[in-house]
Amino acid sequence: MKLLSTSNSRSHPIKIAVACFAILLVFAGCRKQDNSGSGTTGGKTIDQLVIPSNFSWATTRNVTIYISAKDNLDNPIAGVRLTLYTANPDSGGVYLVSGFTGADGMWNSIASLPTAMNKVTVFNNFLGLVRQMEFPINANTVNGQFGGKSPQPAATKS
Repeated sequence: MKLLSTSNSRSHPIKIAVACFAILLVFAGCRKQDNSGSGTTGGKTIDQLVIPSNFSWATTRNVTIYISAKDNLDNPIAGVRLTLYTANPDSGGVYLVSGFTGADGMWNSIASLPTAMNKVTVFNNFLGLVRQMEFPINANTVNGQFGGKSPQPAATKS
């Protein structure tokens, strides 16, 4: 009985064509490419490269840190723990260094930071201060302040 047959005679050539196409894709993707002379060195070997004498091989730099903590009357807050990260730790930021503010409300330190960094994320544990701030690294220095008086509005003529 041909009515009960589940195979379709027209689908057999289609299956063969799909299998051939899949095999062709596999072989086309595994073809070796010629990369000779296409590198960024212009075909030079490592011994032939000319590196300028002032090139810095350093991947880190010493950065001076000046961060202060002040109350609402601009008085210094001593004993505030400040912690520097590459970014917010919740977003994958990595711990760099930490310290405490002194009696003058300042934390001064020197840290070895990656040369590619242009900002740091600083956290503190003091109730009443903003918990997290980002500060730029300018001229190998981080300057920042937590708290303090709000700036006075600029006087305007009416």
